[in-house]
Amino acid sequence: MKITCYNENMLESAISRIYDDFRRDKEMNLSWEKKKKDKSMAQLGFFWGALVGSIQDFFLAKGIEYTPEDIKNNFYNAISYMDDRFKRKIRRFNGEEYEVPKRISEMDMEEMSRFIDRAIWLCDNAPMFNGLVLHPSIRYCFLNHITEEDLKNLDRRFPKISDEYRAYIRKQPCLICGCCAGSCDPHHLRINNKGGVAMKPSDAFCIPLCHRHHQEYHKKGHIWFMNQVKWITKKVCLEDFCAVNYNRWINHF
Repeated sequence: MKITCYNENMLESAISRIYDDFRRDKEMNLSWEKKKKDKSMAQLGFFWGALVGSIQDFFLAKGIEYTPEDIKNNFYNAISYMDDRFKRKIRRFNGEEYEVPKRISEMDMEEMSRFIDRAIWLCDNAPMFNGLVLHPSIRYCFLNHITEEDLKNLDRRFPKISDEYRAYIRKQPCLICGCCAGSCDPHHLRINNKGGVAMKPSDAFCIPLCHRHHQEYHKKGHIWFMNQVKWITKKVCLEDFCAVNYNRWINHF
């Protein structure tokens, strides 16, 4: 039997189970190893905390006080209800098994990433979060675990025109300030001369900018914009960022 423990509660449960087996069988071979925590998982954990903090501040501004644990538990319950992959089985003393929501500390990197994606989806769609503004670095935190292999596997056969994708971009919050979701301008990035002079590139290279920042972009130029989105360019180039976003939309992430 192989048991992986992510926190003290899981370790205590494992030790209790091992002890019960030992009492029954009177003999046991044990081995263990330390596992380094993946840096990407630590980063996702940081963004999960930042998301919870943003929501707590949002409700405090409305005069409603929720603890971080309240917010986390609401997400755990809601997302596990939506997706069985975020449930785990535990055993009662009588041997009966039942399901409970997984906590973030019990997820692997892929599960954690999907969980945070769904949490952000809830922030965008649940009426209770109307008016919530998330910093773009939180909203696009999936960039922190994009690998070179992921980038190689992206479908880069972009359509010239996609009304559906532009409509999707309009619904996204501004890439600079995180505001104005639903009324953003789909700004076309001219990357590596894609599109040519006086020609718009593929709609896959659209990004959401609120009207104010869209106007600023055209006044101050691309270098100014690059300084506003360093949280992107520290991780991937803008071309890859657009490609990742388009592929996530195509695959309904």
